[in-house]
Amino acid sequence: QKLMGAIGPGASLDELVSLLQCSPAELAPQLLALECQGELLCESGLHWRKRGLDRLQTLAGTDLLQWRRQQLARGGAAADLDWLIDLAGGVSWASLQRLLLDPSRTVAMVQSLDVLSEFWRRHLHDNVPLQHLVGLCPWRDLLLESSPAALIPRQETELLVDLALTHFQAAPPSRWADLGTGSGAIAVSLALACQQHQGMVL
Repeated sequence: QKLMGAIGPGASLDELVSLLQCSPAELAPQLLALECQGELLCESGLHWRKRGLDRLQTLAGTDLLQWRRQQLARGGAAADLDWLIDLAGGVSWASLQRLLLDPSRTVAMVQSLDVLSEFWRRHLHDNVPLQHLVGLCPWRDLLLESSPAALIPRQETELLVDLALTHFQAAPPSRWADLGTGSGAIAVSLALACQQHQGMVL
C-alpha cells in the first residue's frame, strides 16, 4: 500500500527509492509483485535486468495512450509503434491491450516518451529500422542485439532452423556449419538447440 501510494504519474525510480528508503534492487521485486497482482503495468523485469533498472519511470496510462495517438497521426503502422513501445519502452503488447481496456492504470517504462518520440521520428523520416534504433531484435525464441553492422534477421529464416532441427532428429549429424553467417541468429539457435553437436560458423 505504501508503494502504491508513492507511485504516481511522472514518478521516477530515484524518487521512489528516496521516499521508501530502499535500494533499486529491493524495489524491483515489489514492483514486479504489483504487476502480477494487476496493480501496475510494467512487464519490465527483463528490461530492468538488460537495459538498466535506474531508468524506470512511471506515468499515467492515459498519457501513454494519448502519446500513442499523436505518434500514429505522424504516420507509420500501429504494429510498429507498439513494437517500439514494447522493446524500447518496456510495456509489452499484452500490457498495452490491458491499458486500452483500462486507461486508468499506471504504467512503468524504461524509456521516456521524448526518447521514444525521437526514435519514431527517425524511423519515419530517416528510414532507420526500429531494430537498429532500439538495438534489439526478437527472433525465434531469442532476443538478439542488433546494429547496422549486420542485416536484421528475417522472420522467414526462422523456418530454416525448424527444418534443420527436424532433419537432425531423423539423422543426427556429428557436426553442422552455418556458411556465410550474418547476424549469427541461425548459428546461435542451432548451438542452443544442439548442444551435443559441434558447430562451425563461417
